[in-house]
Amino acid sequence: MENKETMRITIDHDIYCDNPRTENDGMWTFACWHKRYSMGDIQPEECMSEFISALPKGTIIKPLYMMDHSIQTISLGSFSDQWDSGTLGIVYLTPEKLKDEFPDDPNAEAKAAGYLDGEVSEYNNWLHGECYVLTIEEWEGCEHCGRGEWTTVDRCGEFLGETFDECGFYCDVEAYGLSMDDVKAAWENCDSGE
Repeated sequence: MENKETMRITIDHDIYCDNPRTENDGMWTFACWHKRYSMGDIQPEECMSEFISALPKGTIIKPLYMMDHSIQTISLGSFSDQWDSGTLGIVYLTPEKLKDEFPDDPNAEAKAAGYLDGEVSEYNNWLHGECYVLTIEEWEGCEHCGRGEWTTVDRCGEFLGETFDECGFYCDVEAYGLSMDDVKAAWENCDSGE
């Protein structure tokens, strides 16, 4: 297809990707205590037990763990590594926020738990630098001598994930005569580690 010769897609690391905990309105609140890093949504001054005791009755609270070995990795489950890991803080959801998000839903807590898994995964991907930008470029060149350059016609960023499917690339590539197969091929050429 002629358009494939004049259009291309590239996927690169997005060095301008915003921290999802500060830029997105997460359902859960990440309260973190760390001596060297400012992580999560809030960094309370009081100790963890005092902070937890001041939360409203009925607040859903789960521990948040971190391993710090070359990079920071967070999880809702313990890493069982006494040297490089431990409790970073908690994630919590107040009854008021739960009711606002899922009014009159008997499955509200189960649905909220699913969102929490996504929020932890998204933040963990950001901490690991697994942030990508998709760029669509068009070749603008001289038809006689062949010289020219690729110019950006569209750019979509802040795709977070470890795999192609996890990133959930969305961009109207069809408008440029390209397909999701072209996006997948660009992913495979990216240094994503997959």
